[in-house]
Order: sequence, then C-alpha cells, then structure tokens
Amino acid sequence: IEVTPSDQQTAHSEVSYKTQFIQAMGFWKKAQEEKKALQGKVSQLEAAWAQKEKFIQSNRMILKFRDDHIAQLKKELQTGQRSDPDQQNQQLQEEIRLLREQVEHHPRMMRYAAENCALREEVRALRALDSVRSAVETKVQSLTALEKTFLQLLEAQRTEESTGAPPIYSTPVTMETLSSVSVERMKVQLLQKQSELTATIQAFEEFKEVNKKQLAELESEKRYLEKSNKHLEKILEATKAHSKHEVSQLNKIHAETIKILTTPTKAYNLRNRLVPLSSPEHLNGQHENIEVDDIQSEQPPPEMNELACEALTEELRLMQEQALRVQGQLDEEEAKNRKLLQQISKLEEQFTTATEKSSRTEEMFGAERHSLLEEQQHLQERVGTLEQQLEDEQREMDMLRVEVRDLRVVLQSSDKELEAARTELQQQKAEHERETTDLSRSLISTQLQLDTVKLEWEQVLEKQRVLQDTYDTLQAEFQFELDQHTQQMQLKSRECSEMQTKINELLHALQEEKEQNNSVRSQLTAHRESVSKELVQSVEENASLKKHITELTNKNQQQVCSDEISALQQSVCSFSMTITSLEQKIEQDKDVVLELMQETRDLRSEVAERDQTVCLLRGEIADISGKYSTVCTEKEQMKESMTHMQNELQELREASERRLASDRVELELLQEDLSYATDEVERLSKVVEEQAASLESSRTLNTEKENSINSLKEQVEQLNEQINLLRVRESVSQPPEAATPKGKIQTPQTPCGFGSSLSQVLECQERELESRRSSMITMEVLLKELNAERTAKNQEIDRLKAQLNEKEIVRMEIQTLLDKFYTVQNQHKQSGCAQEDVREAIHNSVLRELQQEKKIKNSLMMQLNDAQTELQRNEVTLVQSQTCVQELTTELRNRCLELRELRQKDHQQEKLQQEIEVLRKQVDHLTEENGKLLGHQNPKQKIEYLVKLKKEITRLQEENGKLRQCLHMEESPNDTGL
Repeated sequence: IEVTPSDQQTAHSEVSYKTQFIQAMGFWKKAQEEKKALQGKVSQLEAAWAQKEKFIQSNRMILKFRDDHIAQLKKELQTGQRSDPDQQNQQLQEEIRLLREQVEHHPRMMRYAAENCALREEVRALRALDSVRSAVETKVQSLTALEKTFLQLLEAQRTEESTGAPPIYSTPVTMETLSSVSVERMKVQLLQKQSELTATIQAFEEFKEVNKKQLAELESEKRYLEKSNKHLEKILEATKAHSKHEVSQLNKIHAETIKILTTPTKAYNLRNRLVPLSSPEHLNGQHENIEVDDIQSEQPPPEMNELACEALTEELRLMQEQALRVQGQLDEEEAKNRKLLQQISKLEEQFTTATEKSSRTEEMFGAERHSLLEEQQHLQERVGTLEQQLEDEQREMDMLRVEVRDLRVVLQSSDKELEAARTELQQQKAEHERETTDLSRSLISTQLQLDTVKLEWEQVLEKQRVLQDTYDTLQAEFQFELDQHTQQMQLKSRECSEMQTKINELLHALQEEKEQNNSVRSQLTAHRESVSKELVQSVEENASLKKHITELTNKNQQQVCSDEISALQQSVCSFSMTITSLEQKIEQDKDVVLELMQETRDLRSEVAERDQTVCLLRGEIADISGKYSTVCTEKEQMKESMTHMQNELQELREASERRLASDRVELELLQEDLSYATDEVERLSKVVEEQAASLESSRTLNTEKENSINSLKEQVEQLNEQINLLRVRESVSQPPEAATPKGKIQTPQTPCGFGSSLSQVLECQERELESRRSSMITMEVLLKELNAERTAKNQEIDRLKAQLNEKEIVRMEIQTLLDKFYTVQNQHKQSGCAQEDVREAIHNSVLRELQQEKKIKNSLMMQLNDAQTELQRNEVTLVQSQTCVQELTTELRNRCLELRELRQKDHQQEKLQQEIEVLRKQVDHLTEENGKLLGHQNPKQKIEYLVKLKKEITRLQEENGKLRQCLHMEESPNDTGL
C-alpha cells in the first residue's frame, strides 16, 4: 500500500489532535478529583471548626463557673460570713427544677416535638408510597439484571481465553485509549493517595498536639490536686492535735470540778428551812439547859447529795457526748481524706489510660503510614509498567496509520461537539451572570438584615441605659434607707447607754443599802453579846449571895447572940434590899431581853421580807437583762440587716455587670452567627455552582452518549451498505473498523451536610428577668433564621432528589437504547463475519466500560467507608474528651464543696471554742460566788453578806421602778402617735 505525503500530514495532524483531546480529558478529570479532595478538606476543616467551637464554649462555661466561685469567695471574705452548703444546694436544686419546668412547658419545645412527630409521619407516609416502593423494586431488579449480564460476559470472556482465540479488533485505537485511560486513572489514584497521606499526617500531627495539651493539663491538675491533698492533710493533722489538746484540757477541768464538788466543807450551804422561833416557855425561863442547834454542826441533807450526784452524772454524760461528736467528726474527716485519695488514684489511672491510648493511636498511624507508603510504591511500579506498555503501543501506532478514515469521522464528530460546547459555554456565561445578579440581591438582603441587627443593638443599648438609670435610683433609695437605719441605731444606742447608767446607779444604791444593813447587824450582835454577859454576871452574883445567906444562917444558929442577931438582921435587911434591887435589875434585864427577842423577830421578819424582795428584784433584774439582751440582739439584727443590704447592693452590682457581660457575649454570638450565616451562604452558593457544573457535565455526557449512539447507528448503516456492495461486486475488501467512544456515568455529588449546634446558656435568677427576656428574643430571632435555613436546605434536598430522578430516567433511556442496539445486532447476525467482528468489538468495549465504572464505584465506596470510619473515630475521641471534661468539672465542684465544708467546720470549731471560753468564765464566776456563800463560816460575816444583798436588792428595785417609769413614759407618746 502506497502512502502519499498528504495522507501522512493528515494522519499526523489527526494523531496530535487525538493526544490533545486525551490530555484535555485527563486535565478535566484531574480538576474534578482535585475539587473532590478540596471538598473533603473543607468538610474536615468544618468538622474541626465545630469541635473547636464546642471546646471554646465548654471553656467559657468553665470560666464562668470559676468566676462565680471566685466572686462568691470574695464576698465571703469581705463579709466574714460563710453561706451554708445545704442552703446553696437547695437553691441550686430549686433553680434546676424551675429550669426543667420552663423547658418542659415552653411553647417552642412543644412546637419542636409536634414538628418532629409530623416529620416522622411524613417520612413513614413517603416510604409507604407505591411510587417509592416501585422505584426501589426497579432499582433492585436493574441491579440484579446488570450483575447477571456482567457474570455472563465474564464467563464468555473466560471461555474465549481458555480456547486461545485472540479477540479481533477493528482498530488498535481501543488499546491505546484503554492504556492511556488506565495510566491516567493510576496517576489520579496516586494523587488521591498522596492527598490522603498528607491529610492523615496533618490529622495525626493535630491529634498529637491535642494529646500533648491534654497531657499537660492533666499533669497540672494532678499537681494542683496533690498540693490540695497535702494542704488538707496538714489541716487534718492540725485539727486532730487541736481536738486532742481540747479534750485533754476539758478532762483536766472536769477532774478539777469533780474534786471541787466532792471535797466536803464545814458549812455546806445555807439552810432552806426556817429557824424555829422562841416559844413562851423560853420567855418564862423554863428549859434553860436546852442547847440551840448550831447551823455549822448540821450535815447536808441527802437531797443535796443526790442533786450533786445528778449534776456530776449530767456533766459526765455531756462530756461523753461531746467526745463522741468529736470522734464522729474525726471519722468523717478521715473518710473524706480516703475519698480524696481514691479520686487521686482514679485520675492517675485515667492519665495512664490516656497515655496508653495516645501510644496506640501513634502505632496505628505508623502502621497506616507504612501501608500507604507500600501502596504508593506499588502504584509507582504499576505506572512504570504502564508507561512501558504505552511506548510499545506508540511504536505499533507508527506502523498503523491506515485508519485515517476513522480519524476523519472522529474529527467531524469532535467539530460538532466543539460547536455544541461553545453554545453551552455561552449558556453557562448567561447563567453565571444570572447567578451574580442573584448573589447581589442576596448581598443586599444580608445588608438589610445587618441594618436590622444594628437597630436591635441600639435598642439593647437604650434598654441598658434605662437599666442603669433604674440602678442609680435604687442605689439612691438604698442610701436613704441606710441613713435612716443608722439614725435609728444611734438613737437606740443612746437609749441603751442611758439604761446602762441607770442600772449602774441602782447597783450602787443596792451596795450602799447592803453596807447599812451590815452595820446594823453588827451593832445588834454587839448589843446582844453585852446583854448576855450582864445576865451571866447577875446570875453569878445571885448564886454567891445565896451561898453567903446560908452561911450566915448557920452562923446565926450557932451564935445566938443578940448583938450578932441585930447585926445579922441589919445585914439581912441590907441583903434583902440588895436582893430586891437585884431582882428588879433581873426583871429589867428580862424586859430588855424580851425587847431584844422581839427586835430579833422583827429583824428576822424584815430579813424574810427582804429575801422576798431580793428574789423579786432578781427576777426583775433577769427581766431587765433579757430586755437588754433583746436590745442587743435587735442591734445585732440591725447590723446583720445592714450587712445583708450591703451584700444585696454588691449582688445588684454584680448582676448588672453580669447583664452587661451577657449582653456582650450575646452580641458576640450574634456577630459570630452573622459571620457563620454569610459563610453558609457562600458555601451554599459554591455548592449550587458545583451542582450546576455537575449537571452541565452530566448533560454534556448525555449529549456525547447520544452522539456516540447516533454515530454508531450511522456506522452500522454504512457497514450494511458496504457489505451489500461487497456482495454485489464480489470483491475482497477489508472490513470496516469502528471505534467506540467511551462515556462515563458520573455519580451526582450531594453537598456535605452541616449540623450547626446552638448552645443556649440560661441563668435562672429572679433579679435577671430583663436579661432573660432579651436573650429569649435573640434566641427567637436565631430560631427563625435556623428554621429558614432548614427550609432552604430541605428545598435544596428536594431539588437534588428531583435531579437524581431525572438522571436515573436518562440512564434508563440509555439502557433501553443499548438494548435496542443489541437487538438490532442480534437481528443482523446472518449479515456476515464483519458484522460479528463489529458486534464483538462493541460488546468488549461495553464490558470494559462497565468494569471501569464498577471499579470507580468500588473505589468511591472504599473512600466513603474510610471517611465514615475516620468520622466515627473522631466522634469517639470527642465523646471521650467531653466525658473527661465533665469528670474534671464534677471533681472540681466536689473539691470546692469539700473546701466549703472544711471552712464551715473550722468556723463552727472557732464558735465552740468561744462558747467554751465564755462557759469557763461563767463557771469561774459561779465558783467564786459559791465560795463566797459557803466560805462565810462566821454568823457575823453571813449577816453582813445578807445585809449587802438586801441593799443590792433595794437598789435594784429602785432602778427597776425608774426603768418602768421610763418605759411607761416612752409607751405613752407612742400610743398617742398611733
């Protein structure tokens, strides 16, 4: 066969055009794959951004909790009062209950529940539709039919290979195209693997950094917990030593009190019974030898001994109860310390598990990297072999330039396709201009939304100003009330000082009266002693005179002398005179004694009356002391109210600051939401553009397939005509060869779904209702926007479903056309060997295209599975990190509560120590008074002490009367004012 130079030039130009066309197709495929890789990276970045947002929000919550805790501790330090944890827990539980009720009874929640139910019912109804079921059944049937045909073709190919009959190709163009396509696919797979390798390496590095940060945080928390445990152990040791010291001191005091109470005294106590009065027999002089009972020689009654024993037993019981309480507190402290140690061990175990997990993940990543490197090497080797095959086939192509006619046909078809592509490009430009106009409109709408948001922000600022004005007015009112309360406190303090001065005056008067009573008692005792001495002397003189008279009578009997008798008579007369005078003196002394006895009786009655008055005065003093204590308590209550008002002021200030902070945070969230909305709009526009591009590509592919089908039909007709001509001419001619163009069915790409999670932080306090309302309004706006986005996304999903249905319809039409083509080929089996060769070539090309499409589908499925596994791993790591954060927050809260309880216990111990010191002082004072009462062994000292008591009683009575008059005077103007 002779080849002219013109034919060579045309063949060369056709070969160069073919290579350029193949390169253009390769570049287009590469661009699509790069686009897919970029979309995957964008989805990964979006997922990472969502994770970071969640982490930032959790950190914000932790910071808010810590700020609140620090503010509360500052309040406690400033006020010096510590709030009870039980009250705080109750308040928090009530707030949680209120929040739950609000969330349950909120209309939005009810609306969402109703919407969920409606959507579920719609999904069930759609699934139950006959059209959906028929579509699913048709899909299943088509898949089964395709699988059966594919298996049949594979069996036929195997049989042909076993027989050794090589396939007869019309032209070697199919081999070249197949080899070039396979090389390009391998290159694309290489690029994909490299991009996946880089993505995995980046993810591994990010995971390493996150693990390092988590490990550093865990180590810092471990150090902090160790320090806190050491501090708590020191506090426990100090409390134990202090409690031991207190117990030893209390035991010593108890032993000393028992010794003091059990030691006997001469005069145990004043008699409770009355002294019997003198009877008239004593007045008549009878029973002179009866001795008066001495008070000092009396022994204490058994009732007093029983009372003392009961008091001792009660004191012992109280001490034992106190010791048991202290022991219980110590046991509780030890249990808490054990719990803390257990928590530390848990944290250490968690740290070890985290390190083990990180090492495992590192090993997994290393293995994956090794496998990816091996796959890359294998792919490179395969690329080298394919390049060698390409070179061999190009050598064969230099020898096979006879197929100029086929290439001319291809050129004509490509010219037609170019014209169609130009028209489509013009249409794309027009659509692009339309999309730009739509985007400009959307930008204008977003600007309008921004203006509305700015107006809302100005309204919020105005509300804030109004709140500031109300806060200033409230502060002024509170300052005015504070001034009034301070004036009232000053008046009450003045009244208390006046009452104190009056009480001091009354006590002074009582002391003076006691001194006077003691002086009178001392005079009476001295007079009584002098009278008793005179009586004794008179009795002795009478006895001596009687003896002298008896002696004189004896002498008179012995000496009966007149002189002596006369003298004796004179002496008897003188003695009788002296006796009469002495008897008169005795009678006078008796009268004086009777008067003294009457005076003593009167004094005793007066003493009894004064004792009664003393008891009354003591009761009145107790009443006065109670009133004074009530006044003191009122004063303390006023102080507490002042502190409470100051705390409320501070809380109002903090609430205003919190409101400002919450408003700022809400503004930031709104700005972030706006930015997010703009990003979403841009992303959706990009997705729309991509979908439009994919639709256009699918349309171009459909047009190409239709053109290929038409060209195949034309070729079949030409072949039939040539066969007829050959039969007519009966000449040997070469069979026409047809090249089958290849078309790829591309699967539509659905846009990646994006789940925007909105975290609503509600602070439930009664004084922050306005901030709640503003936050609720903003949340309603955001919910409306989200619902709008949701509807837009649903519309997009419906539109994409419609596009998918259209593509499936087109695919079904293509399948029907292919079936028709196969039937036409089967009808023309008898046309000759040439038709059989053409049919076999077409059949083989279709089989290869199906195999390639299945391979592409399998690779896509593998990529999807890998992406799903990676997403699951990321979700698992996210869940683990969230659980770790929750456990750490709970542990921090528990530690804070335990610190509060320890501080409260320290405060209670300080209060108990103060009360014990006060009780010790009272015991010392009572022991002194008891010693004073019991130590007066001399009756004169007792009388003086009683006189002092009476004076004090009278003085206190006078003071009580004055105080009552003052109270009546104060009550009378109050009644008149009312």
